[in-house]
Amino acid sequence: MTTLENIFLQKIGLQESHFKTFCEISKLVTFKKKEYLIKEGKICNFIGIVETGIIKSFMQKDGIDYNNGFYMPNQFFSAYSSFTKQRPAVSSLQAMQETTVRVISFEQLNQLYETSALWYKFGKYIAEDFYYRKCNRETSLLQDTAIERFDSFIKTHPSIEQLIPQYEIASYLNIKPESLSRLKVLTYIK
Repeated sequence: MTTLENIFLQKIGLQESHFKTFCEISKLVTFKKKEYLIKEGKICNFIGIVETGIIKSFMQKDGIDYNNGFYMPNQFFSAYSSFTKQRPAVSSLQAMQETTVRVISFEQLNQLYETSALWYKFGKYIAEDFYYRKCNRETSLLQDTAIERFDSFIKTHPSIEQLIPQYEIASYLNIKPESLSRLKVLTYIK
């Protein structure tokens, strides 16, 4: 059983037929390193799952990127508020390395909802996942120290340090890159 199939059958509680339908209607797309999946200001018309690679979600202000999420293999991704409301995205999605994703369109997802109420379990799973990620990040930024945010990030994203530049991690943690270097020393001394 593949990981995606496991997500459909075990985590979401759907049937094999749902998994097969998703695979049949979804489109496999590969993005080059630094290629945008969507840019801020455009309407996001897709939701997908990362097969290989890493995607970052970020906002830009005064020419500076502020990372607000990373999506790794077997994680659903989208500019979710843009997708659900079909309004311009406030953040961009960009491949951090060659990345392959499986996507379905807004229209396809709504057609699936019309075919069976069980597809709402799929939508609920994705919505809860985005909500959970957003709440955890928000709470962490408000309550945790920088070292606690770093520890949590490493536990949530094992091995990501070897895959992306340190300044990208620092941006996500809302600290300066040099502060990240000091945190890493403190963390690894413990």
